[in-house]
Amino acid sequence: GFLGEGLTKKMGNLDSQLVIWRQIEQSRDDFMSWTTDTKKNMQEAIDNLSDTEIAKVKLEKYKNEINSNLSNKTGIEQKIDQLVKLNSDKSIVALSKLKVSLEAEIEETERISVELEGALGNLGESAKLIKEEIKGNMDKLNKIR
Repeated sequence: GFLGEGLTKKMGNLDSQLVIWRQIEQSRDDFMSWTTDTKKNMQEAIDNLSDTEIAKVKLEKYKNEINSNLSNKTGIEQKIDQLVKLNSDKSIVALSKLKVSLEAEIEETERISVELEGALGNLGESAKLIKEEIKGNMDKLNKIR
């Protein structure tokens, strides 16, 4: 009867919530793994700028992967909104914290990429100045000869 229908509906809602929680957790794990690895790789490149080619590759890898990871983040946020709706529009503290955490991760990753790009730019500028100075010295030497 009526009680059975209500229970069936409630069970369906709980099943839906469980599926969405699992999707959020999987996507969160993928996202956090990517940001952790990416930050570590770019920081290593900053700490070891003597190998500019590797640094450029790491920065390029970040630029190639950022959009798909931002899409993943957006997907997580949409699933969080779905879950809140299924939960009678009551906010869920763990999910609010997760949103803040995702945002902080992406901001930190972006900050490191900007730092790496700046370091590579400065290195390129320094190399150019050094080459110009060497060329000037070579010209002077040739005139002396």
